[in-house]
Amino acid sequence: MNPMMTTMTIAALGATAAILFTTLGAARAAGAEPMVGTSQLHKLAKGAVTAADHVKVARMFRLQAEALHAKAAAHEDAAKEWEALPKTAMTYKWPAMAPLKGRQERELALQAQRAARELLALASKHIELAVELREVESSGGQ
Repeated sequence: MNPMMTTMTIAALGATAAILFTTLGAARAAGAEPMVGTSQLHKLAKGAVTAADHVKVARMFRLQAEALHAKAAAHEDAAKEWEALPKTAMTYKWPAMAPLKGRQERELALQAQRAARELLALASKHIELAVELREVESSGGQ
């Protein structure tokens, strides 16, 4: 077997293992509470009436944001792995035809970071709503 192919195969296996372990770590970081689907979470957010409901929804949004941060880190690691691989002749002769896997992984990482920021903003909004509702409840509903 060609030594170049052996090196590339080992690097690809290492990248796959890194992604797998990072993804499993993200699932553990999310806690024992099962993740709710995005559509279900938005339905819960619409139906939140009490302060406790808003706190619960905010926590779910925050947990999803943490999972997306971990996913973004995994994509960033995969991009670094792809970029560390030895360059082929095609990369130098015809760069437009070279595989763009590293750039694609960076774009996926960026998308995951943006989505996480949006989820954190929603969580913050629900915390604000919970605080306002608690103030109204403590003042006797006036």
